[in-house]
Amino acid sequence: MLKSKIFVVALAFIFVLSSLATPVANASGSFFKDANLEQAVKDSLEVDKLTDKSFANFTELYASEYGINSLEGLQTYGTKLEFVLLDSNNISDLTPLTNLSQIQHLELSSNNIKNIKPLSGMKDTFLSLGYNDISDLSAFKGWTSGMLDLSGNNITDITPLKDMKEGMVFLFENPLNDKSLELIKQLEKNEDLMILHDGSKFADRISGKSRFETAVEISMTGWYEADTVVLANGLNFPDALAGGPLAYAMDAPILLTRPETLHAATKEEILRLGAKKVVILGGKAAVSEKVENQIKALGIKIDRISGTDRYETAKKIADRLGSQHEEVVVVNGKNYPDALSIAPYAAMNELPILLVAPDKVPTSTKTVLSKATKTLVIGGHAAIGKSLEKEFPKHTRISGANRYETAAKVIDVLEMDAMHVFVANGRGFADALTGSVLAGYYGSPLLLVNPDEAPAATMMAVEKYNINNFTILGGEASVPEFVVDQLLRD
Repeated sequence: MLKSKIFVVALAFIFVLSSLATPVANASGSFFKDANLEQAVKDSLEVDKLTDKSFANFTELYASEYGINSLEGLQTYGTKLEFVLLDSNNISDLTPLTNLSQIQHLELSSNNIKNIKPLSGMKDTFLSLGYNDISDLSAFKGWTSGMLDLSGNNITDITPLKDMKEGMVFLFENPLNDKSLELIKQLEKNEDLMILHDGSKFADRISGKSRFETAVEISMTGWYEADTVVLANGLNFPDALAGGPLAYAMDAPILLTRPETLHAATKEEILRLGAKKVVILGGKAAVSEKVENQIKALGIKIDRISGTDRYETAKKIADRLGSQHEEVVVVNGKNYPDALSIAPYAAMNELPILLVAPDKVPTSTKTVLSKATKTLVIGGHAAIGKSLEKEFPKHTRISGANRYETAAKVIDVLEMDAMHVFVANGRGFADALTGSVLAGYYGSPLLLVNPDEAPAATMMAVEKYNINNFTILGGEASVPEFVVDQLLRD
């Protein structure tokens, strides 16, 4: 009997220890104090019910705009988190994040955060903390590197950042005092550190050794992973012109290939992204069956969108965006500049880009137009004849004297936010095409230059909108450094 009692006590003791060591749901069956957080976790894990075993592979949390007030529970169940989106909620207490050391990307913009001390150990994490109520940066005291977005807060003093030597810090829309502005000048002497604030003049460049590798670099800038990749012929433009809005809708980068063989850098990027499907734009003359087979050999599914010509291909891409469209974009299908200018706007609004000839609206294009109520016509009468306007429902034409002015007019007429712009060579299609989806994600317009200069129309737009922040697409052969210097005029 005595042994039996000892055994029962021992079991009870073991149970208590195990309950301390192993997290269990509370009495209500919830793992998180906040029901909205619990739902976001379920959605991220794609499960209807949480159990202790649910968190074995809980590495990503997608919880933007869930109405979350409390993060209680993440300190226990989120220890494996690497990628976390918690923007646009009602979060104020970050304590549950204190020891989540594996997080690589943490998005907390547009909450009610004042105290950021729980984040002091996240030196290797990209921290997005814009548009909160932060004024005290002492959590970052002693940091020598970091990636911080602190825009739109109440920061006057950045002294805690005085030891920073590398990384990037965004400080737009903060009431920085004179001491902080002087400190920024000193910190900017570090070649590996960028501090951006109102009045900063800054240009970064996304480029590779070729258009194929530039497309890969753009992909790596914008996508940590992607289930789908859009693939286009990197040597010719027709089938790819309409691809930007579709890629945006699929959350997919656009990569390029040669017609006859899959480019090695493109292959490696498809594998890095963990893509499960590749959407090929155009027929087998544009992207051959051999390329298709090379992709299939990687265990990746193929989805080809092609028509009898470029116009029908664009129509079929439009069909993938929906059976009916209130607004559509029309461009000249025999040249690319106007399509490039409108691509970021079309992408972010998921507007199909339709192609026409200068003097004719193909039947395939008419099919989509017949169901639309508004049309954006991009380009002058030489590109799209005035006689065709009767085919375009409630149309607005955006055009300039040349491709550079047309790109500037897109910003003006569509009232795009020009705080930051992408810049590409207007004499080539590849860099602007692959960059259009990323520009769409940033909500940024695209301006065009040429290898000889920043044209007058482009510089007038830079002056008019006081543009100081540029992302250059392509290498120095496409956009030379002296052209960038023209954009960053004093």
